[in-house]
Amino acid sequence: TLALVGLAAVLVVVGVTVAGDELAGLLGLGRNPTTDTTEPPGTTAGSKAVSIAAATSFDPQSSDPVKEENEAQAALAVDGDRGTAWRTEGYKDNLGGAFKQGVGLVLDLGSPQATGKLALALPPGDGAQLTIYGSDNRPDSLEGWGDPIAGPQAAADRVTFDLGGRHQYLLVWFTSLPRDGDRFRGGIVEARLTS
Repeated sequence: TLALVGLAAVLVVVGVTVAGDELAGLLGLGRNPTTDTTEPPGTTAGSKAVSIAAATSFDPQSSDPVKEENEAQAALAVDGDRGTAWRTEGYKDNLGGAFKQGVGLVLDLGSPQATGKLALALPPGDGAQLTIYGSDNRPDSLEGWGDPIAGPQAAADRVTFDLGGRHQYLLVWFTSLPRDGDRFRGGIVEARLTS
């Protein structure tokens, strides 16, 4: 009977621990949801999160004199909320044609930072093609960014780029967009950078 009492005590402790973890998970206690559930693919234990100070749209080939693309949504790509996103406009034709070669989002790191991996969560849909550029100033033209530091790479819902180097600005440049109904539209749900 002593063995049964000991076994019952162990089962009670295990049950309380599991129930406590489940309750803590439901209440959001005891873990960090920004790292436990959204760690970028390919992140290693030695890497460090790099803060993204701001995000702005980049549309140098726009017929609009302001050269922006849904600028009011740009900050949603770096707000830590996977329920929000920056989205491109909906295009009748895909990018890469005569009317527009691409559109993008500039990530401002605040100052030059070591850049290791850039992980992007994208809205659902196949057909995005992305290239990453880096600079210590914010050029107004694609040519001003120089050579790409990563890509081009096809992407669906998630994509990770190995970057390297030090940069203050990163340009996520779309050259192809997924189909969205009768339009072509892309976007970034969340951008995460590690050193």
